[in-house]
Amino acid sequence: MSRYNFKTTIMRIYLKTLFAVMLLLFVNKFALAQDFKVTITSTDDCSGYLKPLKAGNSLQFQIAVKNNRADTCKVSIQKENIGYVSSWISIDDNSQDIFPGQTINFLLTIKVPTSAAEGEYSMFLNFNAFDKKNNNHSFIYYT
Repeated sequence: MSRYNFKTTIMRIYLKTLFAVMLLLFVNKFALAQDFKVTITSTDDCSGYLKPLKAGNSLQFQIAVKNNRADTCKVSIQKENIGYVSSWISIDDNSQDIFPGQTINFLLTIKVPTSAAEGEYSMFLNFNAFDKKNNNHSFIYYT
């Protein structure tokens, strides 16, 4: 086998292995994401966005989280990871036990500062979900 064929064979094996690992990571992430279902009904009629708010206004809305796992988890929203608007947001009862098949609600309040510029702002909802063995089954929802 020539040196060129050897390098080509090694590169093919490397690429196949890399592809297989990436596929496994994607499938695993997809499966884990199905452990919990997040619904924000106030975004249904706005293509997944919250209704526009003017500077100085506020909005309260609920985030429903359904546990599709077979065990109970303590779920919370990581407020510090919400993004640019995290300082505008307060969360009532931000640590709740959720039993298998149960849906819980988080009440969020957004108070837009009077100095806020008009524009679109994204929210990254990162959830922690600790089971009884303290394993974190974290998940993400993006608005």
